[in-house]
Amino acid sequence: MQRFVFLMLILFSLPASRALAQTTGQGRVEVVFCLDLSGSTNGLIDRFRDHFWDYTYSMSKCNPQLVYRFGIVGFSRPSFKRENGYVKVLKDLTTDMEAVASELFELKTSVEKGDQLVGHALLACNKNISWSEDSSVVKILFVVGNGLVNEGGTDFRKATQELYAAGIVVNTLYCNTKTMNTIEIGGWKEIAEIGKGYFSSFSVRSNYYTSTGSVDMKKLHALNDSLNNTYLYYGASGKERWQMLWDLDRKIYFSNPQGYIYRSRFKISTLYQKKNSSWDLVDLLFVKGELKLADFDPVYLPEPLRTMNEEEFRKLLMKNKVNRARFLSEIKNEFAVQDRAASEDSTVTGKRMLTFDTLTLKIIHTILEKKGYVCEAKKP
Repeated sequence: MQRFVFLMLILFSLPASRALAQTTGQGRVEVVFCLDLSGSTNGLIDRFRDHFWDYTYSMSKCNPQLVYRFGIVGFSRPSFKRENGYVKVLKDLTTDMEAVASELFELKTSVEKGDQLVGHALLACNKNISWSEDSSVVKILFVVGNGLVNEGGTDFRKATQELYAAGIVVNTLYCNTKTMNTIEIGGWKEIAEIGKGYFSSFSVRSNYYTSTGSVDMKKLHALNDSLNNTYLYYGASGKERWQMLWDLDRKIYFSNPQGYIYRSRFKISTLYQKKNSSWDLVDLLFVKGELKLADFDPVYLPEPLRTMNEEEFRKLLMKNKVNRARFLSEIKNEFAVQDRAASEDSTVTGKRMLTFDTLTLKIIHTILEKKGYVCEAKKP
């Protein structure tokens, strides 16, 4: 009895979110990036999408385990239309990280100009995003850009207050151009102060060397391609999702090899594996246990499957299921070798340059750690 009382005292002494995380085995976090996409921040999208998979890897290092949703809001582009305050929800909060990454690659990387209506962007982040109403969910907003924050007629202070009242921590990142504009920076700092978040500044043009450690990139690439070949699409959106799988791999492989490693780690994790039953036949087989070719519209199947009989279809599914397990195991072994080498190398340190991705990840970790989570510093 005394032991029970002691345990209950410990539990109730924890922050509410930490107590929930420990009793359920996982916590929940929502992160929205509200990005100034005008000419003065050209290069921001390149930086974000090249390092997007850094976030999934970094979040996977947090304990207790996190379930997270990401969203993207863009502002300051003429194509978003004046009647919308030049603001557009590019991707509402979702657990579908591939859809978020794909949206980033769809964006035009640069524009000539744009009206930066920060207040309207803040308002849209509150009204047009499906934030959870659960108070135990950690809700984080990053507003990234430059310019004066009081233009456009929308009260940025009131909009920030409403966000914070909804349990959303509002952080601001100021994009430096050639010189620091102290008048502009004051407004960005004020938003962070009202939103009880963090302010920082960075140069969107900063680049740094990204290490691939001891990973054999050619071997990883070949294994990843073999893994992708085990996916068999079906349904009206199946082929599109299958092509997205390949396209995201190809684009990140050439734009940022380290990002390719982080994406590969995401793909072999429980966040991705057996989570694609809505379009992949092998994952659907895990859910249902048995599939019949006659139950699928042949128009939406890969061409070789359209002329198969039921026995050939069954054998192909089982072959791909076995192959997927084999390739997953081989990729995991490759990463296990890298992780051991990194742990034994005392010279390996985390990224320290003040870039968009490192700053936002540091802020996410800081906020989560205040809520009782432990997030390991990621290594390159």
